[in-house]
Amino acid sequence: KDTSGTASAGKKKKLQPLKSKGSATSSGIRSAVSTRASLHENLTSEMCSEGLLTE
Repeated sequence: KDTSGTASAGKKKKLQPLKSKGSATSSGIRSAVSTRASLHENLTSEMCSEGLLTE
C-alpha cells in the first residue's frame, strides 16, 4: 500500500508542473502576438505616412 501511494503521488507531482508550464506558455504566446500586432500596426502607419503603402 505504501509504495503504490508514493507512485500515485509522484504521478500527481509530475502532472502539476506540466499544467503550469502550459498556461505560462499560452500567456507568453498571447503577449508575443499582441506585441507583434502592435509592431505591425506601427510599421503600417509609418509606411502610410511616408506614402509607401496605400490603404
